Amino acid sequence: PLTFAAGCTAYAREDHGNALYCVTFCDVLPIYERMFAVAGGNRLTVYECLENGGLDVIQVYCDGDQEEQFFTAAWTVDVLTGSPLLAAAGFRGHIKVINCITQSVVIVLSGHGNSVNELKFHPVDPSLLFSAGKDESIRLWNSLTGVCVAIFAGHVGHRDDVLSLDIHLKGSCFVSSGMDNTVKIWDLEDEVVQTAISKSYTEPRPKDRPFDTKFIQFPAFCTSKVHADYVDCVRMVGDLILSKSTGNKVVFWKPNPSRGKDAVTVLREYHYKDADLWFMKFGLDAQLEVMAVGNKKGVVSVFDLDAESERAICKLTHNSCKNTVRQVCFSKSGRTIITCSDDATVWRWDLH
Repeated sequence: PLTFAAGCTAYAREDHGNALYCVTFCDVLPIYERMFAVAGGNRLTVYECLENGGLDVIQVYCDGDQEEQFFTAAWTVDVLTGSPLLAAAGFRGHIKVINCITQSVVIVLSGHGNSVNELKFHPVDPSLLFSAGKDESIRLWNSLTGVCVAIFAGHVGHRDDVLSLDIHLKGSCFVSSGMDNTVKIWDLEDEVVQTAISKSYTEPRPKDRPFDTKFIQFPAFCTSKVHADYVDCVRMVGDLILSKSTGNKVVFWKPNPSRGKDAVTVLREYHYKDADLWFMKFGLDAQLEVMAVGNKKGVVSVFDLDAESERAICKLTHNSCKNTVRQVCFSKSGRTIITCSDDATVWRWDLH
């Protein structure tokens, strides 16, 4: 089992004073893997983790709309130039993709009828972007061509805000969760979806004929057996699923459709305290071995997913870190954890 000692090496307070809802490392290119972005208010801030343990602000993007609140951000790479791209969205529902080399918005993806709660890029095709919306849908976009490829919603779709999503590392399916207390798995190898993805690159789009966006209304699997409240964070660990609600625990489980169409097998439950709020997202390291989750008192609990014990292997605490931790993110090496909080603070923790 892993043993950790960890300490806070730096923290920063952003001057806008808004809650910071998202932190995400730039893991798409090795030369930028020390960079991470934080989203809060109408601002995106890109930081660098310095060798000496400090934090340095590299870039700040401020949206022209004072009412915008960014809830989520995600990194990808421009397949044509190799530049790092940062996508962000939130309250207004428009997804903005920024080229961090030219420092300009390269495309705006509009279509969600309300706010966007989470963005994730496809792990195999860096131009494909998934967005989870308050409008009860997950949308798949081609961020290169600006096309909405598919909308996952409808008949057996979510019945309330979609709060979280994650894509299988092979790109074969994705998982979503939301305010309807359900977790759903959607097939991406479906012929209809695959054809639409191909067409989103190749089909010329005259202004008078919009792209034929596909509506996918039937997930491959759906369950409400895992949580009894909003499911605000879900991640795939291979074919297994980690998810959390407001019940002070993260549940490690797998679908078990042979026992019933919505049946699950719970493998582990990781318990922690003081986390009965929603919109708090846990983080996983790149090896999918370590999980960390914050609470409303500023404490971050770290768990070893491979250990027999379900107890935290360490807790990250600091005398000045007392506010709700909204998201936790691991660096590519797994040695640095960044957390962001309701009081506009960003925290760096280094594991030894």
